[in-house]
Amino acid sequence: MRAFAAALASVATATSMFQSDTYDFMKWCNEHNKDYSSFEEFQTRFQLWKEKHDFINEFNNGAATHRVAHNFLSDFTTEELTAMNGYKYDPTRVRNVGHLPPTNEASVDWRTQGAVTDVKNQGSCGSCWSFSTTGCLEGANFIATGNLVSLSEQQFVDCDKGNGDMGCNGGLMDNAFTYAETASIESEADYPYTGKSRETCVYDASKGVVSVSSFTDVAPSDASALKAAVAQQPVSVAIQANQLAFQLYHSGIISSNCGTNLDHGVLTVGYGEEGGTEYWIVKNSWGSSWGEDGYLRIAIQDGDGVCGIQMEPSWATTQTAVKANEAIVFNQTAGQDKFIMDTSQTSCDPAYPTKGSTAKFTVGGTWLQAEALVDVEFKVLMNGTALADIPEADAESVTPGMPWTKTFTFPIPSFAPSGTYDVTVAARDSAQTHFWEISTSFTL
Repeated sequence: MRAFAAALASVATATSMFQSDTYDFMKWCNEHNKDYSSFEEFQTRFQLWKEKHDFINEFNNGAATHRVAHNFLSDFTTEELTAMNGYKYDPTRVRNVGHLPPTNEASVDWRTQGAVTDVKNQGSCGSCWSFSTTGCLEGANFIATGNLVSLSEQQFVDCDKGNGDMGCNGGLMDNAFTYAETASIESEADYPYTGKSRETCVYDASKGVVSVSSFTDVAPSDASALKAAVAQQPVSVAIQANQLAFQLYHSGIISSNCGTNLDHGVLTVGYGEEGGTEYWIVKNSWGSSWGEDGYLRIAIQDGDGVCGIQMEPSWATTQTAVKANEAIVFNQTAGQDKFIMDTSQTSCDPAYPTKGSTAKFTVGGTWLQAEALVDVEFKVLMNGTALADIPEADAESVTPGMPWTKTFTFPIPSFAPSGTYDVTVAARDSAQTHFWEISTSFTL
């Protein structure tokens, strides 16, 4: 407003400029901290705002079940609005559909359970898909661990490349889930959002918090199936969001006027009923000033659903990342009341084992005393059941100061059961006297 104030004061038609609509526009500019670079831009943005203003008046005088109002988008061009919708719908994509038993829950709201982070704001970047993804993972991680951690959308924007996701130019939640199967996701605090695509990924694996253990597509166009999924956790969904009836949503339950051409990724965090109308509770990523404190409600209807919400739902299960320092340090137990080897170079690669990968455990260090014969055994157990038990075929002699390294591999099939896997490496002499043992664990 400051940039054009002087020009506005000098305009010969200043009196006509302060008609009701113009005055309301200037009030709106102040409320939303709008500051245009010139009087010409002010006029252009005013006309865009006025078009929205006329639409709001006409729409709210109709029979729709929700209300629209001015928000920060009211002066956006069509191109600027379109840029925010980054869901890249692909009807030919092969989906991994899973089926859950029907739920008996009459209503669900994961916000009241502590499974939903505060509403975020994607800005002008078409990264809605990353916000839908992190919302799903945040909820799944909370349900699994009791810890609500805000995860990094920027990591997906910068680093999730090569599988169809394109940062601010759009992507898919399922593609992002695939990325997170092999790369643990950092927290928002460690990898903060900038609203722009970087050319370089600055991911730090040692700060990873959560990774995806599996993800499932909900049966499409099935309200009961989506209810069953939402009853167990927040679910990623796609909708059509390029209509003014959606963009200017203020309150109520959307039951029409938004279409089914999917272009925007959001998060379903529950469902309920009001006045005989069932609705989905949907978390958007346009800030808390939009809609109902950043949320909207969409009527539950059969088929594709209002705004196409039942066409492409999916959800993921998560695992807590095995931190690199946890894998490297291990827990060491002395034999014969003393350590006879420094195993400080022990490591696990990758530091975050996942289904479908091969974990390589390397025991490295320096012997502190001489031993005539040393046997080494590698074990992996789950719930007390040995999945791998690999003794070294040949014993060897060691001397003080001798560097020593052994590597063991453990292939993890993609169908491996979820749970905690305990790993031990033990060294003994020919009489099975226990020299030392190191241990760690990882979770799938």
